[in-house]
Amino acid sequence: MTVIISYNDLIPISELRSSTTSQSSIDEKQPEIANFKGRYSLKEWVRDSIYVNLTKWIKEFRLLQGLIVNKYFELESSNKIAINIINIPDVHSNDESYLKIMKPTTDLEEFLITNNMYSLSKLIESDESDSKSFEDMMINLTTNSKKILIPSNMYSFTINKRDIRFNDSNYGDNTYFIINCEKFKILLNKDNIKPSEEFRQAIENTLEDMKPLILLKNVFDEYGHFVPLNIILGKSLKNILPSSSLSFTFENIEKVDIGSPPFESLISCLETLNISYLLPKSGNIIKISDLTSWIQNTNNNLEIIEFDKVIHLYEILESGQQRKIDYILNTQDNFKVIMTGLVDLKEFDIDAENEKRININPTLEDENYEVFGSIISKKNRSRLDEFFVTFESYDFSGFSAIINKLSETNVNIKECYIIWIIIGKPSNLSVFSPKNRDCQVDYFSITLQPNQLDNRVVTPFKLSQGNTIFINSYSTNFEPKNGIRLIDWSYNSIKIEMINPIIN
Repeated sequence: MTVIISYNDLIPISELRSSTTSQSSIDEKQPEIANFKGRYSLKEWVRDSIYVNLTKWIKEFRLLQGLIVNKYFELESSNKIAINIINIPDVHSNDESYLKIMKPTTDLEEFLITNNMYSLSKLIESDESDSKSFEDMMINLTTNSKKILIPSNMYSFTINKRDIRFNDSNYGDNTYFIINCEKFKILLNKDNIKPSEEFRQAIENTLEDMKPLILLKNVFDEYGHFVPLNIILGKSLKNILPSSSLSFTFENIEKVDIGSPPFESLISCLETLNISYLLPKSGNIIKISDLTSWIQNTNNNLEIIEFDKVIHLYEILESGQQRKIDYILNTQDNFKVIMTGLVDLKEFDIDAENEKRININPTLEDENYEVFGSIISKKNRSRLDEFFVTFESYDFSGFSAIINKLSETNVNIKECYIIWIIIGKPSNLSVFSPKNRDCQVDYFSITLQPNQLDNRVVTPFKLSQGNTIFINSYSTNFEPKNGIRLIDWSYNSIKIEMINPIIN
């Protein structure tokens, strides 16, 4: 079938019988192209045909998804779209074929080589100062751990060498022989991409949740931990041999040009090493005798053969979200306000009981926390000195409040609330309320002598105007607990008074 792709020297039908032609003729028109302005040169056509393929590659290679590490310690695309490409990336045609020889000496290097991140492997191997981040920082890569996946002060691709382990590995005994045939390079930068709306909203919901530490990990498990800014497409073959089986000692060789067909020097080298076949990413093995034909037919069925400039997805988040994540992760091992609450005492009879069980939601993952609080009036929300409350019997789902009178009073306890606050370490409890995250908390404990009613306690931190002081007391025996009242404070101490409760 013949298809018309262009008309030239078009004139109006009304002028067909005229002996003269008007100036309204059209030089060229292409069917189905409304805004045709001119012809492409061959160079322009080839350039734009690459960008037509870009749309296909984005879908085929799932470039909008982040990268996760599966249980086999292999990189794979996440199931959810993590990024939007807002500017067309650069795509370079690059017809280059070469041999790499790599000998990993650590579990981390082997992980990177196996997952086509050769440039990062080279960085670790080098003595450059930047490589220290790989030793000093950690990203938890396992999918079933409760650790936080992002380090507290480094969000580029950083992995602790001790964090990835393979039970059957024998590092330093394998040499990788890799043949890469590059065809295209897709080059992104942070200005080209932004978080997808779904990813951004998932992070926002996590930051407002009571369990941000667990949910942060879940979100990155779903959307991906990493995103590569440079992706190389082509075809790749490899073989892995025990170093002890080789008659030559190899150092890492980044690139060796394999020359031109029929690639005699390459084939001779592989035969000398007793390499009779190479493994593609998928499909049947390639015999050395078929290598020339395979290399000459690498334009079809392209695959990703290398990731470069890999960053953490954190780095593309909005600055406000980054700051909130920074704060959560940098303070997770400090004492913080975990949650607060208000308990109505309308059904509490202090003449018949003095214990009130308080259940919390969500539950905690550890019992190592402290509770502080006071009795306040429902009417004006002021603290009442006639009662004191202490807290004990901590467990995952709550605690008990013990209420006693310090003096005779006409105040009806049923017209009061218990206001309580849990102090602990978010990393242990896995709960961290968004309402009070910015509050600084200093905590310490001391032993008081019951026969010493007035105590001046030196604080291990400085106090200032505007600080709030909470005190909770425990008894080492079964005697009624003394009430504790704050009398005075200075910049480095507090004065407290112990008061005997009224026994009902």
